[in-house]
Amino acid sequence: MHTASDELSRGPVVLRRWRRGDAEDLYRAVSESIEHLAPWMAWAAHGYATAAAAALTSEAFRIGADRVEIVHDLANVASGAIPRRVGFREVDRRAPQEERTAGEVGVDVVWRLCASRSGDGMTFPA
Repeated sequence: MHTASDELSRGPVVLRRWRRGDAEDLYRAVSESIEHLAPWMAWAAHGYATAAAAALTSEAFRIGADRVEIVHDLANVASGAIPRRVGFREVDRRAPQEERTAGEVGVDVVWRLCASRSGDGMTFPA
């Protein structure tokens, strides 16, 4: 099995491991912007979440995972579009494994992509 990369990039998205030095800056940025974060969540717009999911999926297969699953609440339709765009297939709907929160209907939708289905040359959407 391979070791996961410290940094992944896909188009304009760069993902990297959290560093100890990030904590103070992150806390300050969230604290200063908390009223604006909830309604806008700019990180989820412009295909960033899809690019991040594709990069993480590619990395999981690169280091030896045989499958990747994404789970979201049925009420979160936007979250369901992400695995669909990356090539996942819906495989199950089940009771949630965690306590339900406001806005959820209490049905987890499970998406799966298997390494054997992804193929060596599969290109995920950027």
